[in-house]
Amino acid sequence: IGSDRCGVVDGRTPDHARDEVVDDFQAGRLPVFIGQISAAGVGLTLTAAADALFVESDWTPGLVEQACDRIHRIGAKTSVVSYTFLVARGTLDERMAKVIERKASTVGKLLGDGVGPTGDGVGAVSPAEIIVEIAKDILHKSKK
Repeated sequence: IGSDRCGVVDGRTPDHARDEVVDDFQAGRLPVFIGQISAAGVGLTLTAAADALFVESDWTPGLVEQACDRIHRIGAKTSVVSYTFLVARGTLDERMAKVIERKASTVGKLLGDGVGPTGDGVGAVSPAEIIVEIAKDILHKSKK
């Protein structure tokens, strides 16, 4: 895909150019949007998309979730959105993905992520239970 067929937003993109790329993508004038999570993961609406391919991540689960939320929100063109995360084996990204997954799981348990049968947060655990779980995990790893 030529650069005239995709829009790019990264840390060097000025606000006015960022807005123009987003507007062109939303209007269908650009079939591909490429965005760096730290520059395009928050505060943008990309509801014209139905697929997202992530080739980078962030240590903060909330930022990754925010990046996904750019597509899947009110006004989305489709109710089905697919997310693909590329992670190469044996890389720092692989370790990061595991850390993010563990952090997201811990936050979900702490806040009650609607895992109960009614989606009412049943399944949330107390902070003390989270600490015990983390301590057991650390002890288990240290025995290996």
